[in-house]
Amino acid sequence: MHGSSGVSFTSGFDGSLGISVPLSDNGLFFGAELGCMSYNANMEWENNIAVGICFDIAPSVGIKIPFSEKIHLAPYVGPYIGYVISGDDVHGNWDKHNAYLAIKDGIDAGINVGFELFLIKSFFIDVHFKKGFCKIGKFEDTYYDVVENLSGQKIALGIGFQF
Repeated sequence: MHGSSGVSFTSGFDGSLGISVPLSDNGLFFGAELGCMSYNANMEWENNIAVGICFDIAPSVGIKIPFSEKIHLAPYVGPYIGYVISGDDVHGNWDKHNAYLAIKDGIDAGINVGFELFLIKSFFIDVHFKKGFCKIGKFEDTYYDVVENLSGQKIALGIGFQF
């Protein structure tokens, strides 16, 4: 997630199940993933975490580039759309701060950019970046008179197996 200096963002999870369909002989492919990822926001001075879970679908288009018989790089790009289910809101009091942090239930949508590195025929490493365009959270601090809407942002590193 992306936010203000009063909020830091912690690691979470991002898991998915996908398909990939070749579109041509030159490596072009269409892919689609059904996934689940967490948004974890931490109020820095309270060490309290607000959590949201997003169930999403991410279609993409990419190209598989061979480097050798076994090693391929497959960059891809596409949108994602999902629904966020929020956890508990976080309230914090520290010194003169009276703060509130929440992740809201609702639609999240954005862009998904990444690549898969195939090391052998079916085993691959996946790295991707998801940037949300919707406001899925809110941070308020009455001491600084700050109200900030938060959007989702996630960098994920994973491993996978293609059947």
